[in-house]
Amino acid sequence: MESESEKAMNELKEIEKASKIKISCATIFPGQDVRDIKNNIVIAGSGILVFIDPYPLANWAHECYYILIKNGCDVQRAKHNWPPADEHDLSPLP
Repeated sequence: MESESEKAMNELKEIEKASKIKISCATIFPGQDVRDIKNNIVIAGSGILVFIDPYPLANWAHECYYILIKNGCDVQRAKHNWPPADEHDLSPLP
């Protein structure tokens, strides 16, 4: 049976082919919620944020993914329609 981490990684591999993927440069600590550009809480928790935009050439209000990696392998995922707030300091993956 596939673990949540394995499932998330397999989904990432499929999405990655055409997507824009960004990762946070700083850890999100407890009490710091992950918010979108409209200031809505998308994920609560701590860890490293990975943001995936599967349609980077489209305008917003389309499906995107937030992944919070906790303790190295524990993963929390959220499907959303808006990009993260600028405060999350995301950088593109090389």
